[in-house]
This record gives sequence, structure tokens and C-alpha cells, in this order.
Amino acid sequence: MDIVNTGDMDFFTSVKRDIDFAWIYYGWTGIEAELRNEKLNMVYLTEYSDKLDYYTPVLTTNEKMIKEDPETVKAFVHAASKGYQYAIKNPDDAAGMLIKSAPDLDAKLVKKSQEWLAAKYQDDAPRWGEQKLEIWKNYSEWMTENKLLEGDFDPEKAFTNEFLPK
Repeated sequence: MDIVNTGDMDFFTSVKRDIDFAWIYYGWTGIEAELRNEKLNMVYLTEYSDKLDYYTPVLTTNEKMIKEDPETVKAFVHAASKGYQYAIKNPDDAAGMLIKSAPDLDAKLVKKSQEWLAAKYQDDAPRWGEQKLEIWKNYSEWMTENKLLEGDFDPEKAFTNEFLPK
């Protein structure tokens, strides 16, 4: 088996050439497959193992930024939260904003993607952005058990809900 980094190559082109499978985000490529009437044989990671649930997208910073400028971190997270809350409640309008900012994107794909994603942004969390230790712990344990993560990993230090709006 050879692992090939396809970079930003189009998924549909790559699988018609030398690529047998690829990790995709259903909210974009899966929706695009539907619009193209392309059949996907898709396996979600959680179908393989319950431990492979994960968060995406993830906002990241570093400990130095948190320590030295927590107000900027808080302001950024609050602004991101506000944007996601708007997209959850107004998926058509949010899609329109993206299309306006990136007119080369396929407008039909953007609208369908946003329609599907709107319900996923918060999913079953009590508020947008909230993460659970169990998700981080399970994923890192699976990675360690399968020799894909080296060294010590402390899931309690991997995330925080501290900067989310109340």
C-alpha cells in the first residue's frame, strides 16, 4: 500500500485516477457528490470505532497567547461564536455571504453545504464550540493504541471551553 498526499487535488479527479480512497468532509465533498450524482462508498470514522469521534473545525492558539493576551482570545472566540450562531439560524444568508466573498465557488454547492452544516455546527452541544474531555480522551487513546501518537498526550490540556460565551 502506498500513501499519496494529493494536496489540494480535486477529490473526484483523484479517485478516477490512482487514488482508492481519501478522507473527505461530507459537508463539502459529500454534498458535491450528491449534486454531481456521483455515488460514494463512504465510511465515517465512528463506524470503524466509537473512539474516533472528533471536533472539526477547531480554533487553535497557544499557551503563550492565552497567558499574555486572554482578552484577544476571548474576543476572537466570541466573534467566531457569533458568526456560527448566525450561520446556524440563517444558512441561506450565510451561504450568500460566502458566495459574495468567494464568487468562484459553486453557488449551488455552497448553499447545499451550508444547509447541511447549519444543523451540525452546534449539534447536541449545549452551546456552539463546547467540547467534551471524553472525545479528546477517546481519540488520543485510539491513536496511542494504534501507534499513531507518540509520547505523552494530556487531553485535559488539549482544549478549553473557558473562552466561550456564557
